[in-house]
Amino acid sequence: MIKYNHVLRRSLANELRDLAYSVISGKYHDPIRTWTNHAWNDSIIGKDSSVFCMLIPEKYLTEIQDTLISRGILDIDNDQLLTETNSAMLYVWMPGSYIPYHSDAKYSKAVTVYLNEDWGFNDGGFFTWRKPNDEDWICVIPHFNLGIVNAFGLEHGTTPVTSDKLRVTVQIFLNKKDQDS
Repeated sequence: MIKYNHVLRRSLANELRDLAYSVISGKYHDPIRTWTNHAWNDSIIGKDSSVFCMLIPEKYLTEIQDTLISRGILDIDNDQLLTETNSAMLYVWMPGSYIPYHSDAKYSKAVTVYLNEDWGFNDGGFFTWRKPNDEDWICVIPHFNLGIVNAFGLEHGTTPVTSDKLRVTVQIFLNKKDQDS
């Protein structure tokens, strides 16, 4: 896992978070593809857990993509571009939501960017993983505009959101150019 601070331009991170809130509150009126985690593989749906998912509108993709390229997260020579795939999403994690221990190994990279300005230890929703053959877990408390990149197919999960806050993340799944989406 690789951590990146200040991944997105601050105003873009805030705009994406506000977009997520406006979609789930019914205040966003443009068409946008939405679903919940119940569309995911059964092995990664937390019991009694709901995550609201939506595609990031196309108008944001070029800036997100350019940022990932400039940070060295997206490799234009090897990775499919965001503008060519449906791989950039916003997730809104409801109270009690989590994702069980799993691997995103079918992707070449998985990227999470946290969008909550005010998130603390007691809010839960920690990103957790462990290195192969290691018993110790590594935990990351989400903080605003922190990016976590899993370029190694490491198994990981999240702890339940324990507050009444909604945890908002950007989720991006990248494939190699010669790999199917």
